[in-house]
Amino acid sequence: IESLARMSHRGAVGADGKAGDGCGLLLQKPDGFFRSLATETGWQLATRYGVGMIFLSQDPGRRKAAMETIEKELSKETLTIAGWREVPVNPDVLGQIAKDGLPRIFQVLINAPFGWGAKDLERRLFMIRRRIEKHLVHDPDFYVVSFSNLVVVYKGLCRPSDLPLFFTDLADLRLSSAVCLFHQRFSTNTAPQWPLAQPFRYLAHNGELNTITGNRQWSAARGYKLS
Repeated sequence: IESLARMSHRGAVGADGKAGDGCGLLLQKPDGFFRSLATETGWQLATRYGVGMIFLSQDPGRRKAAMETIEKELSKETLTIAGWREVPVNPDVLGQIAKDGLPRIFQVLINAPFGWGAKDLERRLFMIRRRIEKHLVHDPDFYVVSFSNLVVVYKGLCRPSDLPLFFTDLADLRLSSAVCLFHQRFSTNTAPQWPLAQPFRYLAHNGELNTITGNRQWSAARGYKLS
């Protein structure tokens, strides 16, 4: 967090002194933290489990539909849900632009069957995430921040110094990690949005995104080869 705060010059700040391009941390999954939460809430966590960090709609109907879609796709891969957790946040530290687009932020803890390895689960979670995204493509508030048994991402439309104030989990001493990827990036050619805050699910992106539409179209054109 201290290192991230040193990158404040990489992002813009709005006239209110709070709104910005967003920032975040990609962490090795803090196993002790989630197992402690499971004990406190009475969840049964499997030996191998994943964590999904999800942006959901403030609208109860759309939020419920998205959660049901996630649960349905998980069940197709013989995965079960240990529990849903609304991530505790403090919106008071956000600027008005960030508040206007603030999603409901949830974590879903996902149990794998006995005997699955880390790569087995990660591969299934990737396929499930892509199917969920295709089902919910018309929900503008839905976004999968991370969906993995290896890492979890905490990010938002706030200044680096405000990130641990917004996500109170980051002040919990049980949340420890051997790996941390952090970034803040000026949105040169896009308006600030919650999903576009850095880092992304696998990396932090330090270049322009002008060619992303072209890249997606080339990928779609070759998709039939990947069946």
